[in-house]
Formats: sequence, C-alpha cells, structure tokens
Amino acid sequence: MTSTPVLVTEDTFHATYLVHRWRAEIGTSVALRAPAPDPDLAAARARFHTEFAGRTELPASATAEFDRLYPGSGEADRTMISLFGVPERPAHAGPDLTHLGRAINGERARRWLTGLTGAYVHVFLDRILAPWWIRSVDGRILNAHSAILPVARGTFAVEQVAAANDIERFALSTGATAHFVDDGVDTGAVIEARPLVDPWACASIWEVKCRCFATAFDLLVESAHRVRATGTAAANPVPQEGRPEWNEFKRGDFTAERQRAAEAGFLRMRHEHAGRRITA
Repeated sequence: MTSTPVLVTEDTFHATYLVHRWRAEIGTSVALRAPAPDPDLAAARARFHTEFAGRTELPASATAEFDRLYPGSGEADRTMISLFGVPERPAHAGPDLTHLGRAINGERARRWLTGLTGAYVHVFLDRILAPWWIRSVDGRILNAHSAILPVARGTFAVEQVAAANDIERFALSTGATAHFVDDGVDTGAVIEARPLVDPWACASIWEVKCRCFATAFDLLVESAHRVRATGTAAANPVPQEGRPEWNEFKRGDFTAERQRAAEAGFLRMRHEHAGRRITA
C-alpha cells in the first residue's frame, strides 16, 4: 500500500521552521490548527519574513513587529531566530494548505481527515487528538515530542524538569521522540528517541528547547521520507515503559513563576555539571 505523508501542525512561529523544511523536502499537504489569517496579517507576515529571511538578530523596531505578528510567542521563538535565522516565508504561505480552525477535534478537521486516502499523518501540535483521529486513518498517526519519552511526557516537559532541579532526569529528558499516537498523552509506541548530544553546551533552557524542537522536526521529516520509501514509519515500534515518578506535565502548571524557576534551574544544573566534570 502506498502511503502519502501529510503534516498537521500549529500556526506558531517555531512551527514555521518545520513547515518550511517539510515543503522543501516532502512537498505534500500541510494543515494548520488555525483559521485562515486576516489578509492584512498574512501580507504583513510575508513582508516580515522576506525582509529578515536568514537574519539571526532583529532591530528593535522589527522585534516589536514580530510580537505583533506572532502574539503569544515566547523566549523559545525568539531563540529560534538567534540560532537558525528567520525562515523565508510564514507557515501559511504555500500550496496545498488547509486551515483546520482552532478546534483540532472539530467538524472541519473531521471532514478534512475523512477525505484523505492512504494518508500517514505526522503531527506537531499543542493539543491532544480525539480518538476518532486514530480510527480514521487506522492508527497511521505519529507525533514528534520535543523531549525524550517516557522520561518527560506532557507540555513544556524539559522546562518543567529543569524547574524541578532534577539534574539526572533532565539529562535523560533532552532531545525528541517520534512515536505513534494512541489514546494516552505521549504514551504511544516509540519509533525513535534521539537525545541531544550535549545539552550542557546550551546557553539557556530556551536554547535547549530549540535544539529539542529542531530534533523533533528532523524526526518528522525523516519519518515522512521513510513512509514514502517503505509505506510505513516503523516496522517494529517499541512500547513505552515508564516509572511512577515520571509524571505527565500539565500546561496549566507552567506558570510565570515556574518559567523563572526553569531558567534558573537550568543554569544551576549546568554549573553543577561543569563542577562534576572538573572533579571527575
């Protein structure tokens, strides 16, 4: 059976890097969890990306424009720019694009999904998919999680481990995991878990997060190539075996105070790691 990889992701700034690479290497359908942007906003985003494409530093005036064009962006988004430069175009620019609206489990998304034939759905989302997604494509849905599973499940995972100052768990959690989607939260069988080579070389928790994002994007694109070549993302996925202390992190727990704790916690653990290397 021939399978066509399709991508479902957010209309966020950091997901723009994934969409840009997907279009360059895979070239198939992209669906965004967002309504179609206002024409003026779409045009303004296009101008911004064209003007600053490849730039790793923005002038103050452009920083203010970025915040207006991508409301809700955080330190990780701004760090993506400093590490990788501004992508050439926004996520919503390009052919074969579908806007599913904000309700990823709504009727518009259901109609779009049931219209796909032989699709393999690759997702990078901030929301949990309803079980009918899995049934509609006979389980051919894989997710890229920006942390190592099952060490760090849930939302803002590596940041919340850093906030807890758990240096051992943090070292195990940094990286990304491609896994099949099941009815749980980040509990599906693992296709590949790829750790960061040296998270302690990062300057901040946000650089760690961006490196995890980039690794997750690598895994998604590589799995799409594999689907095209073999018809499947993985011949022998591995079931997860967690530990009771490896709790699932909730979005609502990552408050502003928790964010500050993550920033400070990473720097503290980084200093501790450096000390261990000196005394070893």
